[in-house]
Amino acid sequence: MFSKALFKQSIKANGIMWIIITFAVCFMLSCVMLISGTSTISEVKTSVSDTIIKEEIDSTIKKNEIAMYNMAYVGETKFDEYFVIEYQNTLTKEMEDPSFLQKVGQKVIGGMSQADAVKATIAELSTKIATDAYINAINDVTNYVSDASLTQAKKTNNNDSLTKDSDEYKEIYNQFFGSVMATINPNHKADNTYTDNNEVVPADYELEELAKLAISDKLLDEDKATEYINSSERVNYRSNRAIYSTNILVAANTTSPEALTKLLEILSNYGVTLDKYLSYGYNYDNIKRMCEKSIKIYITEYNDELAHLDPTLTPEEKQNKIDEINDKIILEIAGTLLNKLPNEVSDAIEEIGRMDLYALIVGSIFFKIAGLLLPIIYMIMVSNSLIVGQVDSGSMAYVLSTSTKRRSVTFTQSIFMVSSLLLMFIATTITSFICFAIVDVETDLTYGKLALINLGAFLVLFAMSGINFFTSCIFDRSKRSMAIGGGLSIFFLVATMLGLFGSKVIPSVVRIKALDNFNYVSIISLFNVVKILDGKASFIPGLIILLVIGLIGYIAGSIIFKKKDLPL
Repeated sequence: MFSKALFKQSIKANGIMWIIITFAVCFMLSCVMLISGTSTISEVKTSVSDTIIKEEIDSTIKKNEIAMYNMAYVGETKFDEYFVIEYQNTLTKEMEDPSFLQKVGQKVIGGMSQADAVKATIAELSTKIATDAYINAINDVTNYVSDASLTQAKKTNNNDSLTKDSDEYKEIYNQFFGSVMATINPNHKADNTYTDNNEVVPADYELEELAKLAISDKLLDEDKATEYINSSERVNYRSNRAIYSTNILVAANTTSPEALTKLLEILSNYGVTLDKYLSYGYNYDNIKRMCEKSIKIYITEYNDELAHLDPTLTPEEKQNKIDEINDKIILEIAGTLLNKLPNEVSDAIEEIGRMDLYALIVGSIFFKIAGLLLPIIYMIMVSNSLIVGQVDSGSMAYVLSTSTKRRSVTFTQSIFMVSSLLLMFIATTITSFICFAIVDVETDLTYGKLALINLGAFLVLFAMSGINFFTSCIFDRSKRSMAIGGGLSIFFLVATMLGLFGSKVIPSVVRIKALDNFNYVSIISLFNVVKILDGKASFIPGLIILLVIGLIGYIAGSIIFKKKDLPL
Protein backbone atom coordinates (compact mmCIF):
# COMPACT_ATOMS: atom_id res chain seq x y z
CA MET A 1 0.00 0.00 0.00
CA PHE A 2 2.83 2.40 0.76
CA SER A 3 4.71 3.83 -2.24
CA LYS A 4 8.24 4.99 -1.49
CA ALA A 5 8.57 6.68 -4.85
CA LEU A 6 5.39 8.68 -4.35
CA PHE A 7 6.42 9.58 -0.80
CA LYS A 8 9.80 10.85 -2.00
CA GLN A 9 8.10 12.83 -4.73
CA SER A 10 5.85 14.51 -2.11
CA ILE A 11 8.88 15.33 0.03
CA LYS A 12 10.65 16.82 -2.95
CA ALA A 13 7.64 18.88 -3.93
CA ASN A 14 6.77 20.18 -0.47
CA GLY A 15 9.98 19.86 1.56
CA ILE A 16 11.21 23.43 1.13
CA MET A 17 7.82 24.87 2.08
CA TRP A 18 7.75 22.62 5.15
CA ILE A 19 11.20 23.81 6.24
CA ILE A 20 10.28 27.48 5.79
CA ILE A 21 6.94 27.15 7.59
CA THR A 22 8.42 25.09 10.44
CA PHE A 23 11.32 27.50 10.91
CA ALA A 24 8.96 30.49 10.90
CA VAL A 25 6.62 28.89 13.45
CA CYS A 26 9.48 27.90 15.77
CA PHE A 27 11.04 31.34 15.43
CA MET A 28 7.75 33.07 16.33
CA LEU A 29 7.23 30.66 19.21
CA SER A 30 10.68 31.35 20.64
CA CYS A 31 10.12 35.11 20.33
CA VAL A 32 6.76 34.89 22.09
CA MET A 33 8.01 32.69 24.94
CA LEU A 34 11.27 34.52 25.52
CA ILE A 35 9.96 38.07 25.17
CA SER A 36 6.83 37.53 27.26
CA GLY A 37 8.88 35.62 29.83
CA THR A 38 11.38 38.42 30.31
CA SER A 39 9.09 41.42 29.81
CA THR A 40 7.11 43.41 32.37
CA ILE A 41 4.03 41.25 31.80
CA SER A 42 5.08 38.86 34.53
CA GLU A 43 6.08 41.74 36.79
CA VAL A 44 2.72 43.47 36.32
CA LYS A 45 0.83 40.27 37.08
CA THR A 46 2.99 39.61 40.13
CA SER A 47 2.62 43.18 41.33
CA VAL A 48 -1.17 43.15 40.98
CA SER A 49 -1.38 39.73 42.58
CA ASP A 50 0.87 40.71 45.49
CA THR A 51 -1.09 43.91 46.09
CA ILE A 52 -4.39 42.02 46.19
CA ILE A 53 -2.95 39.33 48.47
CA LYS A 54 -1.40 41.81 50.92
CA GLU A 55 -4.54 43.92 51.08
CA GLU A 56 -6.69 40.85 51.70
CA ILE A 57 -4.38 39.66 54.48
CA ASP A 58 -4.20 43.16 56.00
CA SER A 59 -7.97 43.43 55.84
CA THR A 60 -8.46 40.07 57.55
CA ILE A 61 -6.01 40.94 60.33
CA LYS A 62 -7.55 44.37 60.95
CA LYS A 63 -11.10 43.03 60.93
CA ASN A 64 -10.11 40.31 63.40
CA GLU A 65 -8.49 42.90 65.64
CA ILE A 66 -11.55 45.17 65.61
CA ALA A 67 -13.90 42.23 66.21
CA MET A 68 -11.83 40.82 69.08
CA TYR A 69 -11.35 44.26 70.64
CA ASN A 70 -15.11 44.85 70.65
CA MET A 71 -15.68 41.40 72.14
CA ALA A 72 -13.06 41.96 74.84
CA TYR A 73 -14.35 45.44 75.69
CA VAL A 74 -17.97 44.28 75.89
CA GLY A 75 -16.86 41.36 78.08
CA GLU A 76 -14.99 43.69 80.45
CA THR A 77 -17.95 46.05 80.69
CA LYS A 78 -20.33 43.20 81.41
CA PHE A 79 -17.94 41.81 83.99
CA ASP A 80 -17.85 45.17 85.81
CA GLU A 81 -21.64 45.29 85.87
CA TYR A 82 -21.95 41.69 87.04
CA PHE A 83 -19.30 42.18 89.71
CA VAL A 84 -21.16 45.10 91.28
CA ILE A 85 -24.40 43.13 91.29
CA GLU A 86 -22.77 39.97 92.64
CA TYR A 87 -20.85 41.94 95.30
CA GLN A 88 -24.02 43.56 96.52
CA ASN A 89 -25.91 40.27 96.49
CA THR A 90 -23.13 38.49 98.36
CA LEU A 91 -22.85 41.33 100.86
CA THR A 92 -26.59 41.25 101.50
CA LYS A 93 -26.46 37.51 102.17
CA GLU A 94 -23.53 37.95 104.54
CA MET A 95 -25.34 40.69 106.46
CA GLU A 96 -28.37 38.45 106.85
CA ASP A 97 -26.26 35.63 108.25
CA PRO A 98 -26.57 35.17 112.07
CA SER A 99 -22.81 35.02 112.42
CA PHE A 100 -22.54 38.51 110.89
CA LEU A 101 -25.00 39.91 113.43
CA GLN A 102 -23.15 38.12 116.21
CA LYS A 103 -19.84 39.74 115.18
CA VAL A 104 -21.50 43.14 115.02
CA GLY A 105 -23.02 42.59 118.49
CA GLN A 106 -19.65 41.68 119.93
CA LYS A 107 -18.13 44.89 118.60
CA VAL A 108 -21.00 46.94 119.99
CA ILE A 109 -20.46 45.33 123.42
CA GLY A 110 -16.81 46.22 123.08
CA GLY A 111 -17.73 49.89 122.83
CA MET A 112 -18.25 50.52 119.06
CA SER A 113 -21.26 52.27 117.67
CA GLN A 114 -23.69 50.21 115.61
CA ALA A 115 -22.60 51.84 112.33
CA ASP A 116 -18.89 51.46 113.07
CA ALA A 117 -19.39 47.84 114.09
CA VAL A 118 -21.15 47.07 110.81
CA LYS A 119 -18.38 48.77 108.76
CA ALA A 120 -15.66 46.93 110.66
CA THR A 121 -17.36 43.58 110.19
CA ILE A 122 -17.83 44.21 106.46
CA ALA A 123 -14.16 45.15 106.18
CA GLU A 124 -13.19 41.86 107.79
CA LEU A 125 -15.29 39.98 105.24
CA SER A 126 -14.39 42.14 102.22
CA THR A 127 -11.85 39.67 100.78
CA LYS A 128 -14.28 36.76 101.01
CA ILE A 129 -17.15 38.82 99.58
CA ALA A 130 -15.03 40.13 96.70
CA THR A 131 -13.71 36.63 95.93
CA ASP A 132 -17.20 35.11 95.83
CA ALA A 133 -18.49 38.01 93.72
CA TYR A 134 -15.50 37.66 91.37
CA ILE A 135 -16.18 33.95 90.78
CA ASN A 136 -19.89 34.55 90.26
CA ALA A 137 -19.21 37.45 87.88
CA ILE A 138 -16.94 35.21 85.77
CA ASN A 139 -19.75 32.66 85.54
CA ASP A 140 -22.20 35.42 84.60
CA VAL A 141 -19.89 36.67 81.83
CA THR A 142 -19.43 33.13 80.53
CA ASN A 143 -23.20 32.69 80.29
CA TYR A 144 -23.55 36.08 78.63
CA VAL A 145 -20.87 35.24 76.05
CA SER A 146 -22.59 31.93 75.33
CA ASP A 147 -26.00 33.51 74.77
CA ALA A 148 -24.61 36.46 72.80
CA SER A 149 -22.60 34.09 70.57
CA LEU A 150 -25.71 32.08 69.72
CA THR A 151 -27.63 35.26 68.91
CA GLN A 152 -24.80 36.46 66.68
CA ALA A 153 -24.50 33.08 64.95
CA LYS A 154 -28.21 33.12 64.13
CA LYS A 155 -27.99 36.70 62.83
CA THR A 156 -24.83 36.17 60.79
CA ASN A 157 -26.07 32.96 59.17
CA ASN A 158 -29.70 34.09 58.99
CA ASN A 159 -30.74 30.84 60.64
CA ASP A 160 -32.88 30.93 63.79
CA SER A 161 -32.69 27.14 64.17
CA LEU A 162 -28.99 27.14 65.10
CA THR A 163 -28.15 25.66 68.50
CA LYS A 164 -25.10 25.67 70.75
CA ASP A 165 -24.06 22.39 69.15
CA SER A 166 -23.63 24.03 65.75
CA ASP A 167 -20.20 24.79 64.30
CA GLU A 168 -21.29 28.36 63.52
CA TYR A 169 -21.99 28.98 67.21
CA LYS A 170 -18.80 27.31 68.40
CA GLU A 171 -16.65 29.40 66.07
CA ILE A 172 -18.06 32.69 67.38
CA TYR A 173 -18.11 31.51 71.00
CA ASN A 174 -14.48 30.38 70.98
CA GLN A 175 -13.34 33.74 69.62
CA PHE A 176 -15.59 35.74 71.96
CA PHE A 177 -14.79 33.73 75.08
CA GLY A 178 -11.09 33.60 74.29
CA SER A 179 -10.76 37.36 73.83
CA VAL A 180 -12.73 38.12 77.02
CA MET A 181 -10.90 35.63 79.22
CA ALA A 182 -7.49 36.64 77.91
CA THR A 183 -8.29 40.28 78.67
CA ILE A 184 -9.72 39.79 82.16
CA ASN A 185 -7.31 36.90 82.84
CA PRO A 186 -9.21 35.50 85.85
CA ASN A 187 -6.86 34.03 88.45
CA HIS A 188 -4.07 34.25 85.86
CA LYS A 189 -5.45 31.32 83.90
CA ALA A 190 -4.58 33.03 80.61
CA ASP A 191 -0.98 33.89 81.54
CA ASN A 192 0.37 31.57 78.85
CA THR A 193 -1.22 33.81 76.20
CA TYR A 194 1.34 36.41 77.16
CA THR A 195 4.32 34.37 78.34
CA ASP A 196 4.29 32.15 75.24
CA ASN A 197 4.79 35.27 73.15
CA ASN A 198 7.37 36.86 75.48
CA GLU A 199 4.90 39.53 76.55
CA VAL A 200 4.35 41.03 80.00
CA VAL A 201 1.43 39.54 81.87
CA PRO A 202 -0.98 42.38 82.68
CA ALA A 203 -1.73 43.23 86.29
CA ASP A 204 -4.80 41.76 87.93
CA TYR A 205 -8.04 43.17 86.64
CA GLU A 206 -8.58 46.18 88.92
CA LEU A 207 -11.73 45.81 90.99
CA GLU A 208 -10.60 47.34 94.23
CA GLU A 209 -12.29 50.64 93.46
CA LEU A 210 -15.54 48.85 92.75
CA ALA A 211 -15.30 47.07 96.08
CA LYS A 212 -14.59 50.34 97.89
CA LEU A 213 -17.62 51.92 96.28
CA ALA A 214 -19.76 49.02 97.41
CA ILE A 215 -18.46 49.43 100.98
CA SER A 216 -19.74 52.91 101.56
CA ASP A 217 -22.18 54.70 103.79
CA LYS A 218 -24.88 53.52 101.45
CA LEU A 219 -23.95 49.86 101.23
CA LEU A 220 -26.21 49.06 98.35
CA ASP A 221 -25.81 52.30 96.42
CA GLU A 222 -25.80 50.96 92.86
CA ASP A 223 -25.73 54.45 91.37
CA LYS A 224 -22.22 55.16 92.69
CA ALA A 225 -20.88 51.89 91.29
CA THR A 226 -22.60 52.48 87.95
CA GLU A 227 -21.20 56.00 87.80
CA TYR A 228 -17.70 54.66 88.28
CA ILE A 229 -18.16 51.91 85.69
CA ASN A 230 -19.21 54.50 83.10
CA SER A 231 -16.58 57.08 84.04
CA SER A 232 -13.91 58.05 81.50
CA GLU A 233 -11.28 56.65 83.87
CA ARG A 234 -12.83 53.17 83.87
CA VAL A 235 -13.70 53.29 80.14
CA ASN A 236 -10.08 54.13 79.27
CA TYR A 237 -8.84 51.38 81.57
CA ARG A 238 -11.02 48.76 79.88
CA SER A 239 -10.13 50.04 76.41
CA ASN A 240 -6.36 50.06 76.97
CA ARG A 241 -6.47 46.60 78.52
CA ALA A 242 -8.52 45.25 75.60
CA ILE A 243 -6.12 46.82 73.09
CA TYR A 244 -3.10 45.26 74.76
CA SER A 245 -4.53 41.76 75.01
CA THR A 246 -6.22 41.58 71.59
CA ASN A 247 -3.12 42.88 69.79
CA ILE A 248 -1.23 39.93 71.24
CA LEU A 249 -4.05 37.46 70.57
CA VAL A 250 -4.48 38.39 66.90
CA ALA A 251 -0.73 38.43 66.26
CA ALA A 252 -0.27 35.07 67.99
CA ASN A 253 -3.26 33.46 66.27
CA THR A 254 -2.28 34.74 62.82
CA THR A 255 1.28 33.43 63.10
CA SER A 256 0.33 30.07 64.61
CA PRO A 257 1.17 26.97 62.50
CA GLU A 258 -2.53 26.02 62.25
CA ALA A 259 -3.60 29.46 61.01
CA LEU A 260 -0.65 29.62 58.60
CA THR A 261 -1.58 26.26 57.07
CA LYS A 262 -5.19 27.34 56.51
CA LEU A 263 -4.12 30.69 55.07
CA LEU A 264 -1.70 29.08 52.62
CA GLU A 265 -4.46 26.76 51.43
CA ILE A 266 -6.58 29.79 50.60
CA LEU A 267 -3.69 31.69 49.00
CA SER A 268 -2.67 28.70 46.89
CA ASN A 269 -5.11 29.99 44.25
CA TYR A 270 -2.72 32.91 43.82
CA GLY A 271 0.33 30.64 43.70
CA VAL A 272 1.56 31.80 47.12
CA THR A 273 4.06 29.50 48.78
CA LEU A 274 5.31 29.63 52.36
CA ASP A 275 8.51 31.40 51.33
CA LYS A 276 6.61 34.01 49.35
CA TYR A 277 4.19 34.59 52.23
CA LEU A 278 7.04 35.05 54.69
CA SER A 279 8.64 37.55 52.31
CA TYR A 280 5.59 39.78 52.82
CA GLY A 281 6.76 40.39 56.39
CA TYR A 282 3.77 39.04 58.30
CA ASN A 283 5.65 38.16 61.47
CA TYR A 284 4.41 38.51 65.03
CA ASP A 285 5.85 41.97 65.71
CA ASN A 286 4.64 43.51 62.44
CA ILE A 287 1.14 42.11 62.85
CA LYS A 288 0.97 43.35 66.43
CA ARG A 289 1.98 46.86 65.36
CA MET A 290 -0.59 46.80 62.57
CA CYS A 291 -3.30 45.78 65.04
CA GLU A 292 -2.35 48.46 67.53
CA LYS A 293 -2.36 51.20 64.91
CA SER A 294 -5.63 50.17 63.28
CA ILE A 295 -7.55 49.70 66.54
CA LYS A 296 -6.52 53.12 67.86
CA ILE A 297 -7.74 54.76 64.65
CA TYR A 298 -10.96 52.76 64.91
CA ILE A 299 -11.61 53.81 68.53
CA THR A 300 -10.92 57.48 67.80
CA GLU A 301 -13.19 57.63 64.76
CA TYR A 302 -15.90 55.53 66.40
CA ASN A 303 -16.05 57.71 69.52
CA ASP A 304 -16.01 60.85 67.40
CA GLU A 305 -18.98 59.63 65.35
CA LEU A 306 -20.92 58.60 68.47
CA ALA A 307 -20.39 62.04 69.99
CA HIS A 308 -22.25 63.57 67.05
CA LEU A 309 -25.25 61.24 67.09
CA ASP A 310 -28.65 62.88 66.96
CA PRO A 311 -29.97 62.75 70.57
CA THR A 312 -33.57 62.65 69.33
CA LEU A 313 -33.18 59.20 67.77
CA THR A 314 -35.24 56.35 69.18
CA PRO A 315 -33.31 53.42 70.71
CA GLU A 316 -33.90 51.34 67.59
CA GLU A 317 -32.87 54.17 65.26
CA LYS A 318 -29.82 54.84 67.40
CA GLN A 319 -28.69 51.20 67.25
CA ASN A 320 -29.18 51.11 63.46
CA LYS A 321 -27.13 54.28 63.14
CA ILE A 322 -24.39 52.87 65.35
CA ASP A 323 -24.25 49.71 63.22
CA GLU A 324 -24.03 51.85 60.09
CA ILE A 325 -21.22 53.94 61.59
CA ASN A 326 -19.36 50.82 62.68
CA ASP A 327 -19.57 49.24 59.21
CA LYS A 328 -18.42 52.48 57.56
CA ILE A 329 -15.39 52.86 59.82
CA ILE A 330 -14.40 49.21 59.41
CA LEU A 331 -14.56 49.62 55.61
CA GLU A 332 -12.36 52.72 55.81
CA ILE A 333 -9.78 51.08 58.04
CA ALA A 334 -9.89 47.41 57.06
CA GLY A 335 -11.41 47.57 53.60
CA THR A 336 -9.26 46.62 50.62
CA LEU A 337 -8.90 48.54 47.38
CA LEU A 338 -11.22 45.99 45.77
CA ASN A 339 -13.88 46.63 48.44
CA LYS A 340 -13.84 50.35 47.71
CA LEU A 341 -14.10 50.08 43.91
CA PRO A 342 -17.23 49.30 41.87
CA ASN A 343 -17.84 45.55 41.67
CA GLU A 344 -17.10 45.34 37.94
CA VAL A 345 -13.74 47.08 38.32
CA SER A 346 -12.70 45.17 41.45
CA ASP A 347 -13.65 41.84 39.85
CA ALA A 348 -11.57 42.70 36.79
CA ILE A 349 -8.50 43.62 38.87
CA GLU A 350 -8.85 40.47 40.94
CA GLU A 351 -9.12 38.45 37.73
CA ILE A 352 -5.87 39.90 36.43
CA GLY A 353 -4.22 39.10 39.74
CA ARG A 354 -5.33 35.50 39.47
CA MET A 355 -4.52 35.09 35.77
CA ASP A 356 -1.43 33.32 34.56
CA LEU A 357 -0.63 35.82 31.81
CA TYR A 358 2.39 33.90 30.54
CA ALA A 359 0.41 30.69 30.12
CA LEU A 360 -2.40 32.71 28.51
CA ILE A 361 -0.07 34.18 25.89
CA VAL A 362 1.72 30.93 25.12
CA GLY A 363 -1.23 28.56 25.31
CA SER A 364 -4.38 30.41 24.32
CA ILE A 365 -2.96 33.06 22.00
CA PHE A 366 -0.02 31.40 20.28
CA PHE A 367 -0.79 27.69 20.09
CA LYS A 368 -4.51 28.20 19.60
CA ILE A 369 -4.42 31.13 17.17
CA ALA A 370 -1.17 32.76 16.01
CA GLY A 371 0.84 29.55 15.93
CA LEU A 372 -1.80 27.78 13.83
CA LEU A 373 -1.93 30.31 11.00
CA LEU A 374 1.15 29.26 9.03
CA PRO A 375 0.65 25.51 9.62
CA ILE A 376 -2.97 25.88 8.38
CA ILE A 377 -1.73 27.57 5.21
CA TYR A 378 0.81 24.78 4.74
CA MET A 379 -1.81 22.14 5.38
CA ILE A 380 -4.31 23.65 2.91
CA MET A 381 -1.77 23.95 0.14
CA VAL A 382 -0.18 20.52 0.63
CA SER A 383 -3.44 18.56 1.12
CA ASN A 384 -4.73 19.99 -2.15
CA SER A 385 -1.50 19.40 -4.06
CA LEU A 386 -1.30 15.76 -2.96
CA ILE A 387 -4.53 14.61 -4.64
CA VAL A 388 -6.78 17.11 -6.40
CA GLY A 389 -3.84 19.22 -7.56
CA GLN A 390 -2.43 16.26 -9.47
CA VAL A 391 -5.86 15.33 -10.81
CA ASP A 392 -6.43 18.91 -11.97
CA SER A 393 -3.01 19.15 -13.63
CA GLY A 394 -3.26 15.71 -15.20
CA SER A 395 -0.20 14.27 -13.48
CA MET A 396 -2.38 11.79 -11.60
CA ALA A 397 -2.87 9.95 -14.87
CA TYR A 398 0.87 9.27 -15.08
CA VAL A 399 0.95 8.09 -11.46
CA LEU A 400 -1.95 5.67 -11.94
CA SER A 401 -0.60 4.44 -15.29
CA THR A 402 2.15 2.72 -13.36
CA SER A 403 1.61 -0.17 -10.98
CA THR A 404 0.59 2.31 -8.24
CA LYS A 405 -3.02 1.77 -7.14
CA ARG A 406 -5.45 4.41 -5.98
CA ARG A 407 -5.43 2.94 -2.50
CA SER A 408 -1.64 3.23 -2.45
CA VAL A 409 -1.85 6.85 -3.59
CA THR A 410 -4.28 7.96 -0.88
CA PHE A 411 -2.50 5.95 1.83
CA THR A 412 0.95 7.29 0.93
CA GLN A 413 -0.21 10.88 0.55
CA SER A 414 -2.12 10.77 3.85
CA ILE A 415 0.97 9.35 5.58
CA PHE A 416 3.03 12.21 4.16
CA MET A 417 0.49 14.82 5.25
CA VAL A 418 0.19 13.50 8.80
CA SER A 419 3.91 12.82 9.28
CA SER A 420 4.90 16.29 8.03
CA LEU A 421 2.48 17.90 10.49
CA LEU A 422 3.68 15.61 13.28
CA LEU A 423 7.32 16.51 12.62
CA MET A 424 6.38 20.18 12.55
CA PHE A 425 4.87 19.98 16.03
CA ILE A 426 7.70 17.84 17.33
CA ALA A 427 9.90 20.77 16.33
CA THR A 428 7.62 23.24 18.12
CA THR A 429 7.60 21.00 21.19
CA ILE A 430 11.39 20.93 21.35
CA THR A 431 11.54 24.69 20.76
CA SER A 432 8.99 25.38 23.50
CA PHE A 433 10.88 23.16 25.95
CA ILE A 434 14.16 24.97 25.28
CA CYS A 435 12.55 28.42 25.64
CA PHE A 436 10.72 27.40 28.80
CA ALA A 437 14.02 26.26 30.32
CA ILE A 438 15.56 29.65 29.57
CA VAL A 439 12.84 31.95 30.92
CA ASP A 440 12.41 32.65 34.62
CA VAL A 441 8.76 33.37 35.20
CA GLU A 442 6.08 32.45 37.74
CA THR A 443 3.55 30.32 35.88
CA ASP A 444 1.40 27.23 36.20
CA LEU A 445 2.83 26.04 32.90
CA THR A 446 4.96 22.89 33.10
CA TYR A 447 6.82 20.74 30.61
CA GLY A 448 4.03 18.19 30.76
CA LYS A 449 1.38 20.82 30.04
CA LEU A 450 3.52 22.23 27.22
CA ALA A 451 3.67 18.78 25.66
CA LEU A 452 -0.12 18.43 25.93
CA ILE A 453 -0.64 21.87 24.37
CA ASN A 454 1.61 20.91 21.44
CA LEU A 455 -0.30 17.64 21.11
CA GLY A 456 -3.59 19.52 21.11
CA ALA A 457 -2.37 21.93 18.41
CA PHE A 458 -1.23 18.96 16.31
CA LEU A 459 -4.63 17.26 16.65
CA VAL A 460 -6.35 20.49 15.53
CA LEU A 461 -4.21 20.46 12.37
CA PHE A 462 -4.79 16.70 12.01
CA ALA A 463 -8.57 17.24 12.06
CA MET A 464 -8.39 20.12 9.60
CA SER A 465 -6.05 18.19 7.33
CA GLY A 466 -8.54 15.33 7.36
CA ILE A 467 -11.26 17.73 6.19
CA ASN A 468 -8.98 19.16 3.49
CA PHE A 469 -7.82 15.71 2.41
CA PHE A 470 -11.47 14.69 2.12
CA THR A 471 -12.30 17.68 -0.13
CA SER A 472 -9.14 17.01 -2.13
CA CYS A 473 -10.36 13.48 -2.80
CA ILE A 474 -13.96 14.28 -3.77
CA PHE A 475 -13.33 17.23 -6.12
CA ASP A 476 -11.62 17.28 -9.47
CA ARG A 477 -10.68 20.96 -9.42
CA SER A 478 -8.25 22.52 -6.96
CA LYS A 479 -10.20 25.76 -6.68
CA ARG A 480 -13.30 23.91 -5.45
CA SER A 481 -11.39 21.78 -2.97
CA MET A 482 -9.47 24.75 -1.63
CA ALA A 483 -12.58 26.92 -1.47
CA ILE A 484 -14.43 24.43 0.74
CA GLY A 485 -11.68 22.73 2.72
CA GLY A 486 -9.43 25.78 2.97
CA GLY A 487 -12.38 28.08 3.49
CA LEU A 488 -13.62 26.00 6.42
CA SER A 489 -10.14 25.94 7.96
CA ILE A 490 -9.73 29.72 7.73
CA PHE A 491 -13.28 30.18 9.05
CA PHE A 492 -12.44 28.03 12.07
CA LEU A 493 -9.33 30.12 12.76
CA VAL A 494 -11.10 33.48 12.39
CA ALA A 495 -14.01 32.27 14.55
CA THR A 496 -11.51 31.26 17.22
CA MET A 497 -9.86 34.69 17.07
CA LEU A 498 -13.21 36.39 17.60
CA GLY A 499 -14.28 33.85 20.21
CA LEU A 500 -11.13 34.53 22.21
CA PHE A 501 -12.40 38.00 23.09
CA GLY A 502 -15.57 36.49 24.52
CA SER A 503 -13.91 33.64 26.41
CA LYS A 504 -12.94 33.52 30.08
CA VAL A 505 -9.23 33.75 29.29
CA ILE A 506 -9.76 37.45 28.61
CA PRO A 507 -10.27 39.72 31.68
CA SER A 508 -13.93 40.63 32.15
CA VAL A 509 -13.16 44.36 31.85
CA VAL A 510 -12.41 43.89 28.10
CA ARG A 511 -14.42 40.71 27.49
CA ILE A 512 -17.28 40.84 24.99
CA LYS A 513 -19.50 37.95 26.02
CA ALA A 514 -21.45 37.87 22.76
CA LEU A 515 -18.27 36.93 20.88
CA ASP A 516 -18.06 33.72 22.87
CA ASN A 517 -20.68 32.28 20.48
CA PHE A 518 -17.99 32.01 17.79
CA ASN A 519 -16.28 29.35 19.88
CA TYR A 520 -19.24 27.05 19.28
CA VAL A 521 -18.75 27.06 15.49
CA SER A 522 -15.04 26.27 15.49
CA ILE A 523 -13.52 22.83 15.94
CA ILE A 524 -10.44 24.56 17.38
CA SER A 525 -12.53 25.08 20.55
CA LEU A 526 -12.27 21.34 21.14
CA PHE A 527 -8.63 22.08 21.98
CA ASN A 528 -9.23 23.45 25.51
CA VAL A 529 -6.00 25.05 26.68
CA VAL A 530 -7.56 26.36 29.91
CA LYS A 531 -8.45 22.88 31.12
CA ILE A 532 -4.97 21.63 30.25
CA LEU A 533 -3.44 24.46 32.30
CA ASP A 534 -5.84 23.73 35.17
CA GLY A 535 -4.70 20.11 35.18
CA LYS A 536 -8.21 18.82 34.52
CA ALA A 537 -8.67 15.64 32.50
CA SER A 538 -11.85 17.02 30.94
CA PHE A 539 -9.80 18.27 27.96
CA ILE A 540 -9.32 14.69 26.74
CA PRO A 541 -12.76 14.17 25.09
CA GLY A 542 -12.19 17.24 22.90
CA LEU A 543 -8.86 15.91 21.66
CA ILE A 544 -10.43 12.51 20.96
CA ILE A 545 -13.13 14.18 18.85
CA LEU A 546 -10.44 16.02 16.86
CA LEU A 547 -8.67 12.71 16.29
CA VAL A 548 -11.91 11.09 15.12
CA ILE A 549 -12.68 14.00 12.76
CA GLY A 550 -9.25 13.65 11.16
CA LEU A 551 -9.52 9.86 10.81
CA ILE A 552 -12.98 10.09 9.27
CA GLY A 553 -11.73 12.70 6.79
CA TYR A 554 -8.77 10.59 5.68
CA ILE A 555 -10.69 7.29 5.54
CA ALA A 556 -13.77 8.71 3.82
CA GLY A 557 -11.63 10.62 1.33
CA SER A 558 -9.65 7.51 0.47
CA ILE A 559 -12.82 5.47 -0.08
CA ILE A 560 -14.39 8.11 -2.31
CA PHE A 561 -11.21 8.60 -4.34
CA LYS A 562 -10.94 4.88 -4.90
CA LYS A 563 -14.46 4.62 -6.34
CA LYS A 564 -14.86 7.94 -8.22
CA ASP A 565 -14.41 8.42 -11.93
CA LEU A 566 -11.34 10.51 -12.66
CA PRO A 567 -10.99 12.83 -15.67
CA LEU A 568 -7.81 11.13 -16.83
